[in-house]
Amino acid sequence: MPFRITADVRLLAPDSAHMTSFVVRFKDSLYFARAVLYLSVTNLQSVPCRIDSVGFEIESSPEKWTRLFRIDTVGPDVGVYVAGDLRKARQIAYDDLLLSLLNHALNSRDTIEGWVFLDYPDGISIPNDPRFNIRLSDKAGVSAEQVVRTVKRPDLVDSFAGIEYLGLHDLSSFKVGRYRD
Repeated sequence: MPFRITADVRLLAPDSAHMTSFVVRFKDSLYFARAVLYLSVTNLQSVPCRIDSVGFEIESSPEKWTRLFRIDTVGPDVGVYVAGDLRKARQIAYDDLLLSLLNHALNSRDTIEGWVFLDYPDGISIPNDPRFNIRLSDKAGVSAEQVVRTVKRPDLVDSFAGIEYLGLHDLSSFKVGRYRD
C-alpha cells in the first residue's frame, strides 16, 4: 500500500442531538458540515510524491458506497466556525488537509494531517460507527484507497487538534443552505 490513512480525531457528525456544529460561511450563505474528519496521510513509498486527487465515500448501507461532497473552505470569502448558537459562533483557524496535500510534496514516510469538511446527499444517515472509503492518487499515477472506520463524537470541539479560536461572530442573519460541489 503506497499510503496510510488514519482518523486521529474521530467523526464529528452534528445532528439534532448535538449542540455543536462546524459551519462554513461562503459570502452570505452558511453550510453545516455534516461529517468532519481529522485525518493523517503518510507516504509509504520509497520516493517522494505529490498528491493530485482525493475522494471520499461513506458506506451508506452494507457494501453500498455513496460519494461525499467536500465543502470548499479556501478563499477570501470563506470562514469556518464552531457554533451551537449561530448568534455566538466562534471563528476558527485550522489545518486544512486538502490544501496541505495538494500544495506540498510528501517525502518517503512524511505525514500530513488536517481537517476535511464533508456533506452527504439527502436520504443518507450516518450510523454510530461509519466507514469511509478514502481514495488518493499522486502525480506519478500511483493510487490507493483505504477504508477508515470512525465513531460519532458529540464532544465539544475545544480539545480537537489543529484548531485555533479567532473570535465570536453573529451568523444568525445568514441563509442556511446545503452544499453541493
